[in-house]
Amino acid sequence: MPSQSSRKFKFALLLCGAPVQAVIDKKLAEGSDETIGDYSQIIPRFLYISHPDYDPERSRDEFFEVDAYDVRDPERRYPADDAQYDGLVLSGSASSAVNGKEEDWVNHLIAWTRDFADKKSTPIFGICFGHQILARAFGAQCLRYDDPGKGWELGTTTITLQGAGHKLFGQETGTLKIQQLHRDQVPGKPTSEGWEIWGYTDNTENQGMVKYRPGSSTYTTPTNIHILTVEGHPEFNKDILGPVIDSRMQNVKDPQTGELKSGPISEEEGLLGKQKMIVDAEGRKIGSLWWKMLGVEGPGTQIFSA
Repeated sequence: MPSQSSRKFKFALLLCGAPVQAVIDKKLAEGSDETIGDYSQIIPRFLYISHPDYDPERSRDEFFEVDAYDVRDPERRYPADDAQYDGLVLSGSASSAVNGKEEDWVNHLIAWTRDFADKKSTPIFGICFGHQILARAFGAQCLRYDDPGKGWELGTTTITLQGAGHKLFGQETGTLKIQQLHRDQVPGKPTSEGWEIWGYTDNTENQGMVKYRPGSSTYTTPTNIHILTVEGHPEFNKDILGPVIDSRMQNVKDPQTGELKSGPISEEEGLLGKQKMIVDAEGRKIGSLWWKMLGVEGPGTQIFSA
């Protein structure tokens, strides 16, 4: 029988948003014809480089395939009820998951996600907006903070690990560095059984959660985790984050009109975030945990260079 690391996996990716066009069109590397692309390319690329057997000379198609569903589509494109997947991933989004500010498609996504999680044992991974959606699906709130010290969190940020976080990521330092791009956040955790917050910052008390499988309330092994969430963006690097900050920052010239734009991120916040984003993040450790949830063990913890 082949080992878990040698079998091919199949994932469903719910596209809840897209990066800005400047990211989508940006070359992946100097001299490359390949572009960074949208989340249907960014997230699978991130999952592959987090795999313990990652080899740039091999295609990720040897390891897994991904079916992407744009859940913002008016026709509500979701996996079929009888579809068989090894994992479900929810992407980030510029849309709001804040209570009372959500669009109709967001409310449908919240309900669908809860139904999926209740009916299936399939591992689930929520990134930023996906983290917030999973929290909402299980009864927690998502709020927007504009207060000083509780607003935007941008760039490479040091998360303090708590509870099972130390075991999840094997960090002797007790911290984990992740790229951030959010001002909405989940205060606390769902009240239903099995949820645990694994890390926090001064700005954000819930930097990510795990939900254990039924009958388990504490961490034993990665495979007893049903749901993994992260408020940050482990799939981001500076080539992705920089243009996104620029697109939302005040007093930045529009590349087409030359006019100064008015965005939700202040010039001071944006410039500080861009300074922080050049620091190496450790997003692959999040990706490595995802593979361990699927029974794929290995190093997979190299630094995701900015």
